[in-house]
Amino acid sequence: RIASLEGQRQTPDTRTAVVFEHTPPMSASTAAASAAINVASSSRISSTGTCGPRIASLLPSTTDIVSALGLSEHLVGVTHECQIPEGCSPGLPHILTSSLLNYEGGQGDIDAKVKEAAADAAACRMPSVSTGTSNGTSNKNNASVADDFADSVQSLYPIDREALKLASPTVVLTQDLCGVCAPSTAEVKKALSGTNTSTRSSTADTVTTATDSVKVLSLEPESLQDVADTFVTVADACGVHERGIKMRDEFMSNLKLLKDTVDSALSATRDKNVTTSTKPRVLLLEWLDPPYDGGHWIPGMVAAAGCEYVKIGSQSSPSPDSWNGTKSKQVTWEDVYDADPDVVLVACCGFDLKRNIKDALGASDKLAKLRAAKKGRLFACDGDMYFARPGPMLLHGANISAQCAFDGLDRNVTAAVQSLDFAPEDDDGWSKVDVIRPSAGIADIEDQGSNEVCWAKLHQEACSAGQMHYVDPSTSYHVFTEVAHKKRGTCCGSGCRHCPYNHEKVRADLKADVIKQPSFLFERVDKS
Repeated sequence: RIASLEGQRQTPDTRTAVVFEHTPPMSASTAAASAAINVASSSRISSTGTCGPRIASLLPSTTDIVSALGLSEHLVGVTHECQIPEGCSPGLPHILTSSLLNYEGGQGDIDAKVKEAAADAAACRMPSVSTGTSNGTSNKNNASVADDFADSVQSLYPIDREALKLASPTVVLTQDLCGVCAPSTAEVKKALSGTNTSTRSSTADTVTTATDSVKVLSLEPESLQDVADTFVTVADACGVHERGIKMRDEFMSNLKLLKDTVDSALSATRDKNVTTSTKPRVLLLEWLDPPYDGGHWIPGMVAAAGCEYVKIGSQSSPSPDSWNGTKSKQVTWEDVYDADPDVVLVACCGFDLKRNIKDALGASDKLAKLRAAKKGRLFACDGDMYFARPGPMLLHGANISAQCAFDGLDRNVTAAVQSLDFAPEDDDGWSKVDVIRPSAGIADIEDQGSNEVCWAKLHQEACSAGQMHYVDPSTSYHVFTEVAHKKRGTCCGSGCRHCPYNHEKVRADLKADVIKQPSFLFERVDKS
């Protein structure tokens, strides 16, 4: 999403990895601290017969990759956003970054801050593209000037240089896809050296100083295949090539397995003459204020889930690969309504499930107009863990996409994808969100009633006594208690006053009307 704000891209041949070599100078105190860390790390890795690489991961996705490659004990530094994996060496890793963003604020405020930083970063790159010659000499000089300009732009995620020196990495994993959303290669180079004395080779893919001992890898995957290829790139840099090959092949094989599983389950449904709709049309929103559609690897994930991806502003394409790698873009809510997706996933970049549920409910006035929301096919997902990170967890995100898309539509499919080894457990990572019944429009039914006796109190007393119903003081009707509903075992779809099943069988477009009225068992007969 942020990359689309900047409007800048690397050429296709550099999107997987750009490798630099660099060596930082160290003070005596830093060198001593680093030596102590080396001793701790080498004792941890002694069984391998070598210390191995010292890895600084400046992206949550690369931390996931390093962990999946079995290299957690080699991690010496991670970001403030990374989940620290098990198996790290004692006292490691160091936290190398912080954030200048206030994530407690609204999405509109965050978007404005990001756009401001992106504009500054884009302006600082202007010298590198304003003048160029056919022999590339001027471009090389301008690239150096651009690095100097970039140093003056304050990243939203600045590097803690002292922590980086303490970590003393031999491999640094970062990105250049966006100049503000994570540390750039230019920032890493300056943090490592503390100077701007590095020079570029004629091929512009190597940076040299006095000695060359720190590899800086810039990973820039755009599609699922690109993501899989980065597994090999990281593995090669860390000396475990075969692990990377295995990890890449298993990732791509499991994506195919997911697609085949969905197709097979759909075929079984058709064989039973059960009416099944065409492939669900799925839209992923990776931001709500303003709305952004999903790009890069997202269309490939939806295709692997056996669904059709809705790319706003584009005509439907018979080829799922046609949108792979395309950037996320800002759209309008009218664009979203015109696209009319069958299923909508709210998986905002950098936000977990809880935050995305909150923000989806906060955007009820916008989302409630969607046909998908009216039919109960709006879901919030853990966008940070399963959709935004170009790493191994995207496989789980593809599985979540399938579960959401076919939820309530085809039980054969949902049961089949849930049985796969890479299915998140117990609906972890996603949740259905009801935005049709705004809280302000429908008060809690238990808080309504006469002033003398509160329904909630009567219901609580009846449940404590194990009673199946109680008498409503205002109407003299008998009302089912939660005890009765739980004995029944499922929602009846009538909008009962004390339904413990979240009214899951009440049509989404009727909830606002149905749940206003309690369902009564029978009218009390006055024997007098």
